[in-house]
Amino acid sequence: MMKVGKTKLAYVRVFAFPDGAAEQIERATTKLVEQGARGAVVDLRDNPGGLFAQAVSSASVYLEDGIVCRTDGVHEESQTYNVTGEATHPELPLVVLVNSGSASAAEIVAGALYDYDRATLVGERTYGKASVQTIAPLRNGGALKLTTAKYVTPAGADITGQGIHPGIVAVDDPLTERDEALVIARRTLADVLAAE
Repeated sequence: MMKVGKTKLAYVRVFAFPDGAAEQIERATTKLVEQGARGAVVDLRDNPGGLFAQAVSSASVYLEDGIVCRTDGVHEESQTYNVTGEATHPELPLVVLVNSGSASAAEIVAGALYDYDRATLVGERTYGKASVQTIAPLRNGGALKLTTAKYVTPAGADITGQGIHPGIVAVDDPLTERDEALVIARRTLADVLAAE
């Protein structure tokens, strides 16, 4: 929990998207909202991604309806991935923190929340990894990871090598211990709440 003046704000740090990530994000958000948080900062900085399905389910915590992303591959049919329809916080004001270490599944979540105007993005341009990988088990117990498709955001943006550019740029100074990007994200969320 963070505060700006007397206003309580949730802070949800997401390091990756392994199995169960969406459930943990939903539980953490719900717990903080029950404790009085009026908005949330979702921190995806240095999040390298993870499971595609967890990205779709995580975005679905905050999106009531719509497309999370689309995939397209040379040897695969195009597919559209819609929200799960189980949004528990579709109206909660959000700020999403990103940087150059935010990649893959983290970019899917950030892109969906941004395209639907569900969140203000704060930070630095994301990595730009829009590849979908499939793991094929091998008989010897190993596995082969293949890039089988790429995804585009709900608005149709291909972020490969381009990343997602946040609306509010915030860069941390590595010479200080202060988290400038988080300070700006917190202030941005307070401004969003004040404008309601």
